[in-house]
Amino acid sequence: MEIKKIKEHDGYYKVWLTNGEEMKLLPEVVKKYDLTEGKEITPELLSEIKRSESYEEARRYLLRIFEYRPYTESEVKQKLERRGIDPEIIKQLITQFKQSGLIDDYKFAKDWIETRGFRFGVYRLRSELLRKGVAPEIIDKALTDAEIPDPYELARRLAMRRLKQLPASLPTDKKARRLMAFLARRGINYETIVEVIKEVLSK
Repeated sequence: MEIKKIKEHDGYYKVWLTNGEEMKLLPEVVKKYDLTEGKEITPELLSEIKRSESYEEARRYLLRIFEYRPYTESEVKQKLERRGIDPEIIKQLITQFKQSGLIDDYKFAKDWIETRGFRFGVYRLRSELLRKGVAPEIIDKALTDAEIPDPYELARRLAMRRLKQLPASLPTDKKARRLMAFLARRGINYETIVEVIKEVLSK
């Protein structure tokens, strides 16, 4: 089969083959394979062109989403899988983006911890990163290296702020229960919660 017609349109190239098949290709793919009218296209070459197009489309997609925020390796893999990208292409792209530094789970985790560590405890931060597919050992290292408040001081500050929002007439036991639930949601560990509540309610 041959290329019957090729025409540029809206940032892409429309390609018509003599077997009746039509394709929409990126300029990079057209240039890579030197596609012109009359060029012979074997089944093997056609398969390679389609694979290359899928790769370039997926690469462009990743570059677009990374303009807004970073993503973990697991998040990238899931996004590409949902778009039906071939597993081998996904593997290649992840390798490429890791080599370029765009995918860096350690940096992602450290930045996540330092950004949210003034509002949430370690338990909450660890849980969030695990849901994003960051490996436990990477989270541990990021927690060790990140600059975050002392867990007790964070819990005390959060508790004092929350206490001011509670009605002054509320019985002490109810204040304690509400503070405990609040701090637990913030990811503070149980032992710290108990100590902090004792302190703030004794004042």
